[in-house]
Amino acid sequence: MSTRRVVVDDSDPRITYLGSAWFTTARRDKDFGHMGPTYLGSQHGISDTGNLTFDFEGSTVELYGTNGQVASGTDFDPRWSCFVDGKDIGVPSGSSDPENNWLLCASDSLGPGIHTLEVNVFGRGEGSFWFDKLMYTPAANRIAAAAVTWIDVIDPGFRYSQGWQLADTMTTAFKGATVSLSFFGAST
Repeated sequence: MSTRRVVVDDSDPRITYLGSAWFTTARRDKDFGHMGPTYLGSQHGISDTGNLTFDFEGSTVELYGTNGQVASGTDFDPRWSCFVDGKDIGVPSGSSDPENNWLLCASDSLGPGIHTLEVNVFGRGEGSFWFDKLMYTPAANRIAAAAVTWIDVIDPGFRYSQGWQLADTMTTAFKGATVSLSFFGAST
């Protein structure tokens, strides 16, 4: 499994939003849950019915947003479904507890070629669907020069000094522990 993914913000012009009810919001001050703030501080939301699509060349795709569905009788609002190339990839269980960087759907076994991610949202106006970013594993040697790249903590490019341990992430309690990463490009 590749440990480097391209990160695509919700404001990227390659994402197509259908439905007139999509809106954007700056949520820099909304640090919901324990998984960090939103990526670049904004999200696309919808409380009605709509969809989004994104074309990419890669072997995996993951969609993230802020969870926080509203309980509506025995159901939640909103509901959504995710497809890659027309095939339903399922969605994880939702929660009414707000949490940023919540995995909304993912597919990790795509064949070579260009794929289309489609997300259909079904809202009744009681809650909102929040989309923040998506990540995909690009085809070999297909990371664009201007792409933001997410690097997993287990990437072989990282060099950890003594005392680091892998839990949900890499952690250390050793004073003076270091980590380094060699790369070509610019860091921000």
